[in-house]
Amino acid sequence: MKWLRLTQVAPPYAVGLAITAAKGIAFWAPNRNLDIPAVFDRDVALLDEMVLDCLPDQSDGGTVAALVIPALNMLWQASGYEWSPYFGTTGNWQP
Repeated sequence: MKWLRLTQVAPPYAVGLAITAAKGIAFWAPNRNLDIPAVFDRDVALLDEMVLDCLPDQSDGGTVAALVIPALNMLWQASGYEWSPYFGTTGNWQP
């Protein structure tokens, strides 16, 4: 996001995420009562593209995370969890 600001690229922004060589990699969140790590079952995990109409005024993790909740949830779902354990029931980032 800092790079987008420096280059003055205008919105909207398309954000895509692909994870390669993922097979066998586990996500684990022991401080979130997730005792069993979920493991990616495929080598490439492609997540749906997101379109952002603006950048947040702040670049702190919580503000950015709120924009990309769907992508983070998809990432955790691809590894076997139902959703990202780092968001509360109201959608607030919980580091």
